[in-house]
Formats: sequence, C-alpha cells, structure tokens
Amino acid sequence: MTENESDSDSYEERPLKSSRIMRPLWYVVGWTALALAAAGAILPLLPTTPFLLVAAWAFGKCSHRWRRWIHNQPTFGPLVKAWERHGVIPIWGKVAALGTMATSFVFLCLSGRLPLWALILIGATLTAVAAYIVSRPGRPPETAPAPPLHRLEHRP
Repeated sequence: MTENESDSDSYEERPLKSSRIMRPLWYVVGWTALALAAAGAILPLLPTTPFLLVAAWAFGKCSHRWRRWIHNQPTFGPLVKAWERHGVIPIWGKVAALGTMATSFVFLCLSGRLPLWALILIGATLTAVAAYIVSRPGRPPETAPAPPLHRLEHRP
C-alpha cells in the first residue's frame, strides 16, 4: 500500500466535519482559495501555498474527493501533506518566503508612499511572520528505524 492510498483510506473513513447546510460555504471557501493559489502561481507578489492550505482545509470539511485531489497533485501535494502532518516548511520555502517579504518591505520603504507608522506596523507584522516561518521544522521527523534482524530471531 502506498502512502497516498493509506492517506486516502484513513481520511475517507472519517465523517465530514460539517453539516449539509455548511458544505456549500466550505466549497466556496475552497474554490476561492484554490483560484487565489492558481493566481499566486502566476503573479509574483501573491502567495500560493497559504491559499492551497486553506483550500485543503476547507475541502476537508466538505469533500473527500477534492481534498484528495489536492493531496495527490505532484507539484504541491507533498508540501501540503508535510504541513498538515508535521508543520513542515522546507528550507527552500523558508528562503523564498523570507526573501520575498524582505524585498517587498524594502520596496515599500523606498517608495515613500506610506507614513512611518504604517511602515513600522508592516515591519513588525513581517517580523512576527518571519519568526514563525523560521521556527517551523525544515523536514519531517525521521521515523524510528526498524530493529536489526538479529534481534528478531528466535530467542530461547
């Protein structure tokens, strides 16, 4: 059994986390987030990953099928699963996020269009987000290694 099959099987055994009345709302949230993620893949300043995480979360409340679709995407599925399971942000993702935030803040400062109080507020917010990003693990924890074969042999 592959990792994807075990994910799908275990997830689909759980009941959906919302009532029939709320499911249309979660579909709207999921599809809106997915559309924003697609736009973020094209537009340089719009993030992609946070919107994918929101889409997976929303679809998890209304549709096993669409949540599984996100998880099985070859490009971003492993990233979404790593985040959901272990809170992992890969090192390259951290570097990209921090670099983008720093570059955006420098451009805001150089534009001269915002008052000082707004720059301070934005800078403090970006610093808090950067601290959170840096605090996340860069890779999933290693699983416990299998015991050596000589320990599995018959003991008298």
